Amino acid sequence: MYAMLITFQSATDLDSLAGQFSEYARALRGAEGLILATWIQDGPALGRFYVFASRRAAEEYLAGDLMADLTANTAFTQFHIRRYAVLAELSCMTGTPRPLATRQLGKEASMLRRLSSGPR
Repeated sequence: MYAMLITFQSATDLDSLAGQFSEYARALRGAEGLILATWIQDGPALGRFYVFASRRAAEEYLAGDLMADLTANTAFTQFHIRRYAVLAELSCMTGTPRPLATRQLGKEASMLRRLSSGPR
């Protein structure tokens, strides 16, 4: 897993951005490899904390249309992007969901173990 913190300053108040951000949130649902996105605010500073299934998925998001649309908005300035490796096992112990492929493989492995152990 891979995480990013993306922040920026907004010249527009949050209430005025509600519709635009709701639309963006719906579009984020289709982002390849996105596990979660948490929206944050501190005064005029806005942003999101993302967790992706892989670094590749995070980099593809940064290079994609959603990020291009966000950075093209003239009301937003001073973008900062911080990247982090995720300590997956500890994070999953405290509530971060596993990437779907990992969850699916885990279910399949568990089912195979039950099947291979024979009848009970």
